[in-house]
Amino acid sequence: MKKRIFAIVLIVCLVSGIAFAAKGDIKVGAQAGFGTDRSSYKSIVAGNKVNYNKTIFNGFFFVATGEYDVTDAIGIKAEAGILTMGKGTSRVICKDLGIDSTLDGPEAPVNFSFYLGGQYEFEIGDDFSLAAGAGVDMMLGKQDKDLEKGNGRIGVGFEAVGSYAINNDIDVTLGARYAIYFINTNSDDARNIQDWKDAGGSVFQSGLKIFAGCTYTL
Repeated sequence: MKKRIFAIVLIVCLVSGIAFAAKGDIKVGAQAGFGTDRSSYKSIVAGNKVNYNKTIFNGFFFVATGEYDVTDAIGIKAEAGILTMGKGTSRVICKDLGIDSTLDGPEAPVNFSFYLGGQYEFEIGDDFSLAAGAGVDMMLGKQDKDLEKGNGRIGVGFEAVGSYAINNDIDVTLGARYAIYFINTNSDDARNIQDWKDAGGSVFQSGLKIFAGCTYTL
């Protein structure tokens, strides 16, 4: 676990170093929209029957963003903000037993959202461009308000963002990012996830964010 976290920190430092070693435009702005946080659990119950439990939180997504253009096409993007979680829903599925029900899930407080990645921009026209990017995505907080400790869900995010230039300094954006989380910093959660896997099951955590925003070139 510690080796994985160290590797991610090292990658982040290298990316940041490369970015600021060159001279380019700096953009600041904000993004807002819809976000979802998902945890899917697969377990084996009595009689080798497969049971699925999916917990989903939907909320409002808001972040402050910063971008640095290493070249005209290649850039670095960083963001930090929040995802409101609220009341989640849980869906339990066991086809062998004929079970498929949706229940009230746990209630979670606001979680913090962080992202750092690279992007490549394709110019579509004089004023419009499309950027594809990937980087380190992280959610930090509790997935249940009654839990004693929260966790950091760390993984890889992939995004696509369209940008329209209103003038030389201001751009409006519309995009989406999907993230797969493969590290959990809460030792209790990480141990529970490993127990599920050791018992023949699996755990898959992910997130989706759809947003609109605006950037200003300094």
